[in-house]
Amino acid sequence: MLNVTFKTAVMQPSKNKNPEILKKQFAWRNGEKYIGDNEIVFADIKEPVWWNRPLNSDVFVKQEDDGLWSYNLPLAWRHESVAWKANYNVLLNKNNLPVAGMLKINPDWTVQELEKVNRLLIDSTYNALIKLGVNKDKLQQPDNDLLYNGKKFFGLELINKNGWLSIDCFITLKYKEEQELFDRLTGHFVKYKAITGILEETELFTKEQFIKALTEEMNSILNTIK
Repeated sequence: MLNVTFKTAVMQPSKNKNPEILKKQFAWRNGEKYIGDNEIVFADIKEPVWWNRPLNSDVFVKQEDDGLWSYNLPLAWRHESVAWKANYNVLLNKNNLPVAGMLKINPDWTVQELEKVNRLLIDSTYNALIKLGVNKDKLQQPDNDLLYNGKKFFGLELINKNGWLSIDCFITLKYKEEQELFDRLTGHFVKYKAITGILEETELFTKEQFIKALTEEMNSILNTIK
């Protein structure tokens, strides 16, 4: 079993309340050694936040010209194959469930085990939604995204570096009341032409019920990994 600690942390950068794991990821992406254990953190987000991915950054958090605060975690690779990702931002709206994790890679993992770890959050989210009653025919899994009826509500960022796997995912629970903010997204983020909130679409469960089901599904997968 891969032992992982689950935590919850307040995310409210305007009040200087920032999940510790994001501070560690920022330093790690800038070349520092990661100091910590296996952990997955659910953010209790209190305000909308931009998630920027510059190629290089020495500023962890700042207030943008539009008044919103932003996290600025640099891409871990500084080459052309991922440079395009620096040209757009992601919105963590206040009705979002951001999840961040750091998992130490075991060199003895099989290919199948490593794939399970890489897909931990996307597969756990999919499985949790099915268990909560969501119609699987309405869910799609292109690349590292999850869609409901062709509309995106889940995005995932993975970085495998220096013996650690960094996982960051953003799950939009509700969309409509913050649509104006989503309209400010830049670049090519809106790949699927539409964004939605999974709670709005289904009305089958609460945020708390979803977190509980998601945690159970992650533990179920982690129990199969040495």
